[in-house]
Amino acid sequence: MKELHILPCILALATLAPTASSSIAADLRLSHVFGDHMVLQRDKPVKVWGWASAGATVTVTFAGQTNSTTAAGDGSWMVKLNPMAASSTGRTLTVSSTLGGSTKYTDVLVGEVWLLGSQSNMEMPLWLRGDGMKCAEGTRLVLGTDHPWLRIMTVPQRASRSPQESFPQDVPDGDGVNTGRWFVSEPKHPAISAFSALGYFIGVRLHEKLDVPIGLVDTSWGGTIASAWGSREVLEAIPEAAGMLKEKDAAADAWSEEGARKQLEAALADWEKRAAAAKAENKRQPGKPELKTDPAQDRNFPAASFNAMIWPLRHMAMRGAFFYQGENNYFDRTDRIPRPFRRW
Repeated sequence: MKELHILPCILALATLAPTASSSIAADLRLSHVFGDHMVLQRDKPVKVWGWASAGATVTVTFAGQTNSTTAAGDGSWMVKLNPMAASSTGRTLTVSSTLGGSTKYTDVLVGEVWLLGSQSNMEMPLWLRGDGMKCAEGTRLVLGTDHPWLRIMTVPQRASRSPQESFPQDVPDGDGVNTGRWFVSEPKHPAISAFSALGYFIGVRLHEKLDVPIGLVDTSWGGTIASAWGSREVLEAIPEAAGMLKEKDAAADAWSEEGARKQLEAALADWEKRAAAAKAENKRQPGKPELKTDPAQDRNFPAASFNAMIWPLRHMAMRGAFFYQGENNYFDRTDRIPRPFRRW
């Protein structure tokens, strides 16, 4: 693969995996990374995985290959396809179980698959760009994006204290586009207009250089810090992270919904008194307190974004990743060093 000078900072991730978009019988489920219009990684073994009844024989057929496996006692299964050459011909990926259930994913291509990740600079949608693209007047629908070889998926923004096996589908993003699905790049398509602008141009550049189908999986989430995207195992191996982990864990362990509601009741009672006093004195009213949510569900809880958005992709064959991370972790330090420019 030719060297590509696209981003100043590239984090190479070698392997990860696909989502289910068709309706599947109860006996057979696939990871939501598989779906119609997806792209499979070329020149590498491709893992197809999911869940079925224990003991069921699961068969996967694609591009002339037919391979099978037996579902384990917990229902999990995985079938590996041999490396395939790039192909822009849409083909059907079929998965079936001997104990009931089958599904077909259509228009599946083979090419280069890349992960997109980190914070708002990567998440910024294509419709926000003012240079190089023209938007339909009065809308957010971008013109000139007719690229049948470009397939995109946005992973739903979720946080979790523990690793998740899959992610939900059809969760609307801020633009009202269902996430967890593969889409083809088409003019004025809402999913393309709402997709990562940087990711889109990366995909176009890759295709110009390689002339193969491109699949982009976007896991970016504005405002996230580096420690949200690392696994717990990795974070615990960093001595400088010990204080942060201890502080965050203590806050999450101490939280309960009942306690949060009692705390809110007390805060509201105090707020009502202060608000009334401010009104009587014709002063600005204090901000109204809100219910404190579980710290472990915050996007920046250690490993939370990794657990919910990266871990479900761990089996997916990919070429690598483009990860656009800033330095927000400086403002989440536990050593209490004064922040820069505080004197201002």
